[in-house]
Amino acid sequence: MRKTAAGHTTVCGEAVGSTCKRDNASVQLLLVVGRDADLTPDDVARVEWRANSIYLGQYRMSCMTFDGVLNSLRRRLLLASQAS
Repeated sequence: MRKTAAGHTTVCGEAVGSTCKRDNASVQLLLVVGRDADLTPDDVARVEWRANSIYLGQYRMSCMTFDGVLNSLRRRLLLASQAS
């Protein structure tokens, strides 16, 4: 990575081919809270609210339990294996 004259970060090299891409970083925020089995009904309501309502500056933050993260990763891996 290097900075351009305008101060933009540029990614160049074999990983992205022979072209350079400017400012293509993506920010993903994740707040992980507890386990599904440990949550009371009030806790579930708070997690659902946080999942739809929390931002850090301009970035939306996902909120999941550890079990939710595991289930999401399993679904993504299953879909990826079916696509190939």
